[in-house]
Amino acid sequence: AVVSTQSTGVSSLAMVRTLLYLVVVVLGVHCGVLEIASKDLLQREDLTVRTDNACLEEPHNNMGSGCLTTLYNGYHELMTGWKKCEEYGFSPTEDYDVDFCYFLYKQRCEAAATDNKKNKACCRSIHCHAYVNYGISF
Repeated sequence: AVVSTQSTGVSSLAMVRTLLYLVVVVLGVHCGVLEIASKDLLQREDLTVRTDNACLEEPHNNMGSGCLTTLYNGYHELMTGWKKCEEYGFSPTEDYDVDFCYFLYKQRCEAAATDNKKNKACCRSIHCHAYVNYGISF
């Protein structure tokens, strides 16, 4: 009977060790997954910031639809003190063509003397380029 009790005691201790090992493994895997997920999220956020900044560096006439949309919807978040582009209420006109959009960008947006004028001119340039080049009407 004594041998049977010792055997059960060793068996219980082995079972506790096994359970503790499993808990450690599960927690380790869970933490590893969380770490990988958080790194992935941070990389995606960093990519978003770099993409928005890259859009700011690209001439409007060379922008893809993604950058034009990003800037139209978020210029005010990237440029301190700017109003939302949608607040200007632009609508496509018969003047909208490649040359007019380029004029808006070079002569109005880039050359604007004040932030207020630059804000409106750059928003209109984005609006024009999106419509003429991609048929996007914000």
